[in-house]
Amino acid sequence: MRWGGRTTLKILGFQTAAAALAVVGTAITAGPSPAGAVAVGGLVGIAGTTILSRQLFAAAPGASAGRMLRAFQIGAAAKFVVTGALFAVAIAGFGLSFLPLLGGYAATVLGYWLALPFVAEETGK
Repeated sequence: MRWGGRTTLKILGFQTAAAALAVVGTAITAGPSPAGAVAVGGLVGIAGTTILSRQLFAAAPGASAGRMLRAFQIGAAAKFVVTGALFAVAIAGFGLSFLPLLGGYAATVLGYWLALPFVAEETGK
């Protein structure tokens, strides 16, 4: 597996699970329309992680520290731009409510943080 292998898949799995729980919770408490916005926010977060991971792991194993730093900087910038663009499309283009959209995105950030103890063993930290 390329672009981060099991580590990336674990992180994406945790993010997906966190977003799915947020969607279900929102659907039960607030209805289908806000739940749809939460789902889109979750997809934005997952897309950002995927973009950063693909760029970061594009550097060959054993690449220089400078090459890795540059890959991270490019990936982080791309994630920032794509996330902003997807939020703009979701709000302006589809008229989704900002707070549920942000809640779905926040769920993926929480999923990322919850995944860290499980991937730390794989990365040697």
